[in-house]
Amino acid sequence: MNTKLLNIGYVDDDVVFQVLIKRLTKHFNLVKNIIQFYNAKDALNFLNKNIDNHDKLPDLLFVDLNMPVMDGWDLVDELINIENNKPLPIKIYICSSSESLKDKEKFKKYSRLEQYVVKPLTKNTMEKLLHDVTLH
Repeated sequence: MNTKLLNIGYVDDDVVFQVLIKRLTKHFNLVKNIIQFYNAKDALNFLNKNIDNHDKLPDLLFVDLNMPVMDGWDLVDELINIENNKPLPIKIYICSSSESLKDKEKFKKYSRLEQYVVKPLTKNTMEKLLHDVTLH
């Protein structure tokens, strides 16, 4: 059985998180490429630029909620607007340190989102997410 190798994207302004998550993600043989964005605007620009090149797009995109300029909810809204014209083959996860009931309730209103993952993202959590994605 050939398992597709995945492109994983992270949108998070926390440099320490980005370093640690890259190190963690490299341990999984299902990951082909790690795409890191330190703000939502850069992520949005990249996705718009590569919308027709699915090989460059992340298969999974982990989005932090609390970022300056454009927060994670704004990014998700923009991605949904893009999808009104062209489907994106991206599974979108919220990955936040926020355990706020308000954020979790808001998440439930977005049928497009896969899961709300609370940081820190552990090896076990990542392994389960990657396993679930590769089974489908």
